[in-house]
Formats: sequence, C-alpha cells, structure tokens
Amino acid sequence: MTQQEVTMHGRLAIHADGQFTYDELHCAALRLAAVLHNNHVAVEERIPLCMRKSKWTIAAIYKPPPKRLLALTERLDARLVVTDQTMSTVFIPSGLTIVTYRSGVPRVPESRLALGKLSASAAAFIYFTSGSTGTPKGVVLEHGNLYAAIREVTKTREIQVHCDGEPLLTGAWY
Repeated sequence: MTQQEVTMHGRLAIHADGQFTYDELHCAALRLAAVLHNNHVAVEERIPLCMRKSKWTIAAIYKPPPKRLLALTERLDARLVVTDQTMSTVFIPSGLTIVTYRSGVPRVPESRLALGKLSASAAAFIYFTSGSTGTPKGVVLEHGNLYAAIREVTKTREIQVHCDGEPLLTGAWY
C-alpha cells in the first residue's frame, strides 16, 4: 500500500456513531458540494450548519436553543440550512430548504462542479457568540486566515495533506 492509500484510507474522525476515513470525508464533501451547486449557492452566500455532536461535527461549538437558531438564520438571510435528521425539525417552520447528508445525493466528479473564484478575503464562515450579554454577535473568518491556520497546524503537527500526489492545501479555495 502506498503512503497515499494509507492516508486516504486512514481514520480521520472517530465518534460513538461511526467514523470517517479521509476518502469517505472527501466523498461526503463532494456530495454536499453537488447539493449546494444544484441549489445555485453563490460565493459568500450564508449557509447555516447545525448538527448535533456526531462524527460529522467532531469539533463542536455552542448550539443555541431552537428559537435563537431560527432568529440567527433569519439574520443571515439564509435560504437553506445544512443539518442532520435530528436537528432538521427545528428548521421546518422556517421554510428554509433543508439539506441533510441523508438527502441521497450521488457522488459527483470534481470536474463537474463549477467552482467559483474566491479571494483570500472572502468569508469562510461566521461564528456567533452565545449572546449572553445581549444579541449574539457574528465573527467572520476569511478564507485566507483559515488557510493560513490550517497550513500552520499541518506543518507543526507534521500532518500529511496530500491526495493523488498533490497537496490538498494549495490556496484559499476551500
């Protein structure tokens, strides 16, 4: 087995409800990308992600109560939400398009996904504070900053981030 095969088939995330290899996560990301592409999601469009703690969210952050989740979704002017089966019930009254991994989307070759150009200053995600002192505040993390952080972590921890002999992190495109 080559180093690439070991890396792609190595376990990436382990949780009580299952695990992922790098390859499985890559395939899941392509499926999600296909769903977002089919829903004509634009660069920097705000798409809420809301899932319970599972193999999908190994690194979890504070989850507000349902009423606040709906209010934050409204503030984002979102038209769809990526969630899991359990959390999807929270968003039914909102009228948002609900996307779950169980949506049954087949894997789509990367070559068929039209990826838009991103600048390093484009928003990667918005993290909301708990709002314990009033209204939750959104903190924007840009692609360039996220890329730099991931690159530094992979360097300092000597993590191999390659696929098909090519580096997965080649620019602020993710």
